[in-house]
Amino acid sequence: MTTFRSVISNSARNLLVAITLLFATSLSAFAQLTPVTFISTAGALSSTSTDGESRSYVCSSSNYPDGIALTIEGNVDDMNMAFSGCASLKEVTINGNVTDMSGAFWYCYDLSSITFTQTTPPNMVNAFIYDACRDVDKVVVYIPYSSYKNPTIKQQWQTAITNAGLSAGKLKLQPDPKTAPPRKQSKISKLNIKQGKVEIKPRE
Repeated sequence: MTTFRSVISNSARNLLVAITLLFATSLSAFAQLTPVTFISTAGALSSTSTDGESRSYVCSSSNYPDGIALTIEGNVDDMNMAFSGCASLKEVTINGNVTDMSGAFWYCYDLSSITFTQTTPPNMVNAFIYDACRDVDKVVVYIPYSSYKNPTIKQQWQTAITNAGLSAGKLKLQPDPKTAPPRKQSKISKLNIKQGKVEIKPRE
């Protein structure tokens, strides 16, 4: 039998759950990713970060609970399995050319974006693999604006991410906004209406 007291109790419990979820969501919105940089020398990726931490250390979600923003500096010949199982990995920026990144991000469930500075795609066959019980939501692949606007090169990138090992629609190709050309500004910066007339003033 449902009593007035039990109804009040359930309502209070639901309110407490809602407040807890709201608080947790607010905290996650302010969470800051920790920047981590790895250097490539002569085409080989360093085994430790610029801070001297190993890949296994920076990939641990217990060491970086809010996640890491990984930057790779320099050209890399082979990234095969380089960050496989990296639980803390959220964002990747590659400032250089990668030749082969097969298996580089296996089981990186929380990865949300990869930014490339190279104009043409690397070999991305099976760069991402996830088990049947868990899958990534979506990974945005940012490429230079000039590559995105070139139909031939854009198609090369599209083919590369199609072969990357995720189901259809999980990888989304986008132009890197940081590489977009500046917008043209109008010469007319200010319009003032005086006595029923439009007066054009130059930019101050």
